[in-house]
Amino acid sequence: MKVVAIAAVADNGVIGSGQEMLWHISEDFRRFKTVTMGHTLVFGRRTFEQIGKLSGRRHIICTRDRQWSAEGVDVATSPREAVEMMDRIIRSTEQHKMYRSIVEATQPGEEQTPPHAVATAAADLASVVHAAAIVAYTSSGTTAARVARKRPSLPILAITPSREVSRRLCLLWGAHSVLSDDVGSYEEMVERATALARAEQFASSRDLLVVVAGIPFGQAGSTNNLRVVSLP
Repeated sequence: MKVVAIAAVADNGVIGSGQEMLWHISEDFRRFKTVTMGHTLVFGRRTFEQIGKLSGRRHIICTRDRQWSAEGVDVATSPREAVEMMDRIIRSTEQHKMYRSIVEATQPGEEQTPPHAVATAAADLASVVHAAAIVAYTSSGTTAARVARKRPSLPILAITPSREVSRRLCLLWGAHSVLSDDVGSYEEMVERATALARAEQFASSRDLLVVVAGIPFGQAGSTNNLRVVSLP
């Protein structure tokens, strides 16, 4: 599923004054409605009580008051519980029999570039050979994101040397991010992929991995290599 975060923040970091918004921009309100319609919103209790229930959207309200309730909304007593609730909603949606066909019908047009073609081939190949996981080496996060756009039915193990990129990849559909130094050779690429897949419990002996990377290693935007690896 796609994760969308919308924040309106002033230059000095302020987001509000008491219970009042600092600005009222009609175009901003219309965009918020367009982006969030049909999706789940997470509010704090005070924010919800100020703006009320918005039509066409599911609401999860965070509050420490375990006695609080409101008609037509779900209540979480902590941010963690709200995330767990969203996770259940997402998993339930993705298990629906119509989910795959809807995703495929609404996918944006594919980029006509070699890196995108390689990432697309990785997702398709992994499905055909029943691989345990797709291992994506990624400096900027783009390679893993391109693979994720295909919504493969198996996990994506995204390996990156950047802590910032690793954190962003935690929000990427189907991806599990691992922070690791750049590899320097083809052999090291295969060894690192198999070792991390084992360590993160995505694969075991005799499983297949589809490894996608760019050569020269460590160069962003160079995705051009695809390999099927069998774990000993």
